[in-house]
Amino acid sequence: MKVKEKMKVLRVDTFTNFNYTDKEFKQLEKIEQSNQDYKIFVNSNSFNELSGKYPIVVTINPHLTKFVEPKGDLDMVRAARIKYICDPKPEVKKAFEDAVAWCKSNRVPILITYMRFRKLETLKKYCRSKFNYIWAKNYFRQGIKKKWDDPNFHYCDAKEKGCPECMNCAKLTYFDSNAEVYSTNLSSSGMCKFNCPDCYVKTISQWHHGTISFDKINQNTKQKGKKNFKLYKYGQRQLTFDKYVEFKNKKQGGETNE
Repeated sequence: MKVKEKMKVLRVDTFTNFNYTDKEFKQLEKIEQSNQDYKIFVNSNSFNELSGKYPIVVTINPHLTKFVEPKGDLDMVRAARIKYICDPKPEVKKAFEDAVAWCKSNRVPILITYMRFRKLETLKKYCRSKFNYIWAKNYFRQGIKKKWDDPNFHYCDAKEKGCPECMNCAKLTYFDSNAEVYSTNLSSSGMCKFNCPDCYVKTISQWHHGTISFDKINQNTKQKGKKNFKLYKYGQRQLTFDKYVEFKNKKQGGETNE
């Protein structure tokens, strides 16, 4: 019996931002023509007006303190990426809530990204405390991942095992949970012009002499799959996020801004 080949899903502008320019669309059409075995979606934020024929995953609170409502043609929006922060300051909390409300009113699936911070000073700028953040693998990461009792919420790499375990990009754009996810960065998009807080891409580009790889289709480490690592463990007892909030509040004698 012949084994069915896995769908190949190509995330465009993984390490930059798709800006919906004619130049980008022309380059993307050439890539599509010469790589017809790939299904394409674009990675963007909502500062640019959305358009085109390709499925879109759009970040709608890119700067954390403000919800940026998507404009343009919303027909190809397959999910809205929303950055989630533990114990946020009031303006950050409001931006998150406004983003969630927009998704619900427009029936757009929510893709939660658990915000991590490269610097303690950045964390302090947006968070009231270091609640649920610990330093691991060069970032302040959220130890226990908050989940919502709502089927419209999806979670980017919640298990820290990479794309093969998650598959939300493929499921939300092409309804396939058994695909292979690849990435490319268009030279026509160039380096991202937006300065999002503690941007991962800006960090790695510094490690690679100020640039990233353009116009190559490949799988990065996350897309290939990786071993997960545990950030919190109290004896043999694994805590849910809500139980952890209760545990920390009793221990610290205060309340978090959740």
